[in-house]
Amino acid sequence: MKDPRDIKESRRFLLYYLDTTERIVSKYYELSNTSYLSDEAKKTLKDVESTLVLIKDSFRNHLKKLTENDVLDLEAEIRVLQNTIKREGI
Repeated sequence: MKDPRDIKESRRFLLYYLDTTERIVSKYYELSNTSYLSDEAKKTLKDVESTLVLIKDSFRNHLKKLTENDVLDLEAEIRVLQNTIKREGI
């Protein structure tokens, strides 16, 4: 990942998601260790669990997006090399 745009995009993505995820997980941990929880609190904990799945998927999608440009660049370099070899008869 050498593209400066990837770094800028990732920084913005990570600053928001990591900070927010950390707060959510910390509060989840705190609440889940409470001996008595209201029904609403239990529902909120379930919501956190499903949200963590969404967060995981968001991270995977972001990584996929970042690697797509690298893959396209690599494919272009391969095609250029293959065409050069064919033209030169090597």
